[in-house]
Amino acid sequence: MEDNTQKQMSMGKRIMTLRKAAGMTQEQLSSLLGVTPQAVSKWENDISCPDVTMLPHIAEVFGTSTDSLLGREDIDAEAVRAAYAKENNQKTQISKSGMWFGALVVVAGLALLCG
Repeated sequence: MEDNTQKQMSMGKRIMTLRKAAGMTQEQLSSLLGVTPQAVSKWENDISCPDVTMLPHIAEVFGTSTDSLLGREDIDAEAVRAAYAKENNQKTQISKSGMWFGALVVVAGLALLCG
């Protein structure tokens, strides 16, 4: 995205760009931030802005800076996309290993009961 274009973007549009780059829904973002989906929608539609105390939390969720949310730095949507792809892949691997462990516990329990 061109430098001037990003500087002209509202905070709501920057939040929406980061959210979409992360592959998140408004509901998922609202859940992570402890706000309603309607609040996220209002931010993204420039009806309201997040409380200033919320900015570090939003930046943390997206792995960016508050300066990028405020338009003082360019947002790197590709970096956000890559970070979330890696995080989701790790969660999937952890989930699969957890399922195997659970299956092993069930099999061991059945062996003890039947043995």
